[in-house]
Amino acid sequence: MEFFKKLGGIMVMGILMLSSVFAASLSDYPAPLFIEDTTFDGDIVYGENADPSDIMGLVDAIAAISVIEGDEIVSGSETVSLEGDSWKAETSSKIFELRENISSIQSTLTEDELNALADGTFTAKNDADYEQEIRFSENILLNYEEDTDEDVVDTFLTLDNNQEILTYTLTFTTSAESDIEDEELEDFEDQTLTILGVDYTVTDTSYSNDAIEFTLMGGALLDTLEQGATKEYELDGKTYEVEVTYIGGVGESEVKFKVNGEVTDAMVEGDTYSLADDTDIGVREILEEEAGEITADMVEFYLGADKIVLNDGNVTDTTVRGDVDIGEDTMDEVEVDIVGSEDGTDFLLESISLIYKADDDYWIGPGEKLSEKIEEPESMINWDIVFEGMSSAAVEMIEIVPAGDEEAELKVNVADGQVDIPLAYTNGTMTWPGARDELLVIGTNATALNRIDNVKQDEYVILTTGSGVPDEGEKSYVLQYRGADNSAGSTATLKFKNLASGNIIERSFNKGIGEGKLTLGGQEFTITAPTLVADEDDFNITIDGGADQGYLVTEGDALITIDTTTADQVDVSITESDVNGMTESGVQSTIDVVVNDDNVDEIDINVVNVVSGATTLSMINDPDDNDLQTQITTYGAKIYVKSDDSGADKVEIEWPKEQLSGQAFVVSGEVKSTIIGSTSTKVLKKVTIPLAKSDAEALQKDPEMNKKNYLLVGGPCANKATAKVLGSETSWPGCAAGFEEGIGRLVLVESNDKVAMVVAGYTGLDTTRATRVLKNYQEYTLEGSEVEVLGTTSEPSSVRSVTSNSSD
Repeated sequence: MEFFKKLGGIMVMGILMLSSVFAASLSDYPAPLFIEDTTFDGDIVYGENADPSDIMGLVDAIAAISVIEGDEIVSGSETVSLEGDSWKAETSSKIFELRENISSIQSTLTEDELNALADGTFTAKNDADYEQEIRFSENILLNYEEDTDEDVVDTFLTLDNNQEILTYTLTFTTSAESDIEDEELEDFEDQTLTILGVDYTVTDTSYSNDAIEFTLMGGALLDTLEQGATKEYELDGKTYEVEVTYIGGVGESEVKFKVNGEVTDAMVEGDTYSLADDTDIGVREILEEEAGEITADMVEFYLGADKIVLNDGNVTDTTVRGDVDIGEDTMDEVEVDIVGSEDGTDFLLESISLIYKADDDYWIGPGEKLSEKIEEPESMINWDIVFEGMSSAAVEMIEIVPAGDEEAELKVNVADGQVDIPLAYTNGTMTWPGARDELLVIGTNATALNRIDNVKQDEYVILTTGSGVPDEGEKSYVLQYRGADNSAGSTATLKFKNLASGNIIERSFNKGIGEGKLTLGGQEFTITAPTLVADEDDFNITIDGGADQGYLVTEGDALITIDTTTADQVDVSITESDVNGMTESGVQSTIDVVVNDDNVDEIDINVVNVVSGATTLSMINDPDDNDLQTQITTYGAKIYVKSDDSGADKVEIEWPKEQLSGQAFVVSGEVKSTIIGSTSTKVLKKVTIPLAKSDAEALQKDPEMNKKNYLLVGGPCANKATAKVLGSETSWPGCAAGFEEGIGRLVLVESNDKVAMVVAGYTGLDTTRATRVLKNYQEYTLEGSEVEVLGTTSEPSSVRSVTSNSSD
């Protein structure tokens, strides 16, 4: 029986919950199969009767994945610029922050921002100069929310149904004048007006009792042909052969065309005709010669015509708005307001405004345009709003995650690197800061806010440079007091472990004056020992200096407050360390997290409040993942709350190293986007590995061994938890079934959406050989649900696949 205790260990490592469509595969080792973010998601279980060589092989294998290559990290900020006629929603002093409306950046655009809004002159009875502008409403918002039409959560430019978008206005600095004859404004007709960079000819007018109508004609191609003439044109990659077949008429002059064999209706000036391919041909002017004249009749026309009819029932009342017709359709998303007056027999035109409103709820996502959302994009003439998403910046991760069932850790980047701070522990009755046997000591001295009293051996402290509430740029250090050597002489030696660097710091303590000094980041801290006893080692200490206690400043200048004053819970708040220096508007955002006991003897982690300024932000459920909620603060910190049915929630925060802003543009015509700035590099990530458990302990908590992901050490003969996973017997000879001398095995077993990876061998040597493959996984092809490791020594000679997974 002793021989079979040398059977190989079984390794079951944490796995992300897999879709029912795809089976687990060894090719996903170590991530995403076993590692979620920087956490080993599972329990390590050894057999109480396992051979020591099994465990040593496992230690080597686990060490190989304790540090993994992470994602690319952006260094520096990244923004988008547009080439072409465009304006970006920002100024030299303002950026477009989340939950702002675009008019708060700049309410009005003129020719200084868009070339399409250039000043012009309209030649009528007089030469009337005009200016153009776009004035935003307050309804174009930058929001993080769910697009309920597409079931997508992202950052959007949002517009609510029936809300105004913006107003385009053409204003005459000197009124444009026309005689009023037979209810027409003839001095305006056949004249050109440039609107949003597009030339339009006024082909027809009518005016009566303050009601006015303008017919405007523009288009891609403008030409003149004689009657009977034929000419070819290229438009949008297609050839059009246009022939003028008829010009004449008894009363008003008419014209007919033949276009690629299609004959149009008879048209008068201002008419358009839609061809079979939806291209419009429009008549600007018919030049019909009198009898006896030697020149031929001619027609000036547009191919690819744009016909706009503006109709306002009362030019003296700005509350009365009229319709805008484009082609043959009345637009639902734009109204017109024409302002003018009569002066004797003259009409004075003051301005023309187009008022745009949303005809539905709009979400303009990254890479999208407003014109893609509205039903009548032709009503926009030659303007659009483009959203290129949020700017990007280098980020750091702030995590509050469970470390087993009873503990929670705070993972942050501080002055000396990434650190896992023991944040809270619960025994089912009480919750306290720190780990099971070592407290995280936060000073609570009411008269000396930067003092930590009575720090015992192995307890943890956080020291921060500066004074008072630490500001942007201050540095924090997380230390474990390892005790003092007070054996002889006038000085003792204090020892601290820097949790980020792993280095041991030793400092002298003058017993004569009862004081020692510790300098971190240029800040001196004073150490005293109020209860020092002669020659007593590991005495308690008090630390004074630096910033107030309870604060931590991350490498990315997040200010984290850890409050332990409420019994049986630890309160954590994350905010900007200098809101005025780090945000354009000075709007402060706070993320509040409570860590306590969930009343079932396990640690509980909850985001209880997210506030930006005076606005409370609700976490948003992900429509594709029932276990995920997200939100983004005004500064740009993105919060992820990941639920786990078998344990506490995980809170992860992507903290940008500078404020993120929305990249929104107003454009005219064709534009091209260009990404500016930033570089990226791969970084190494430290993986948190849990403490191992015995098979008896694991089976007591999970008799079916399917509530968690497991790492099992020892074969069925030595590890009863392994036998449960494999469905094997626990006694000889049944427990040896499936194993063969000279062959190690790596086997994946799935149950209840959890996975076990079995690393086993017939003898201890076979097991060691299998764990070597796991240790050097990058050198081997691991695929499917099982591989065999062959050899006669501890070094593998070959690895062969036994099975391959496929979707059902």
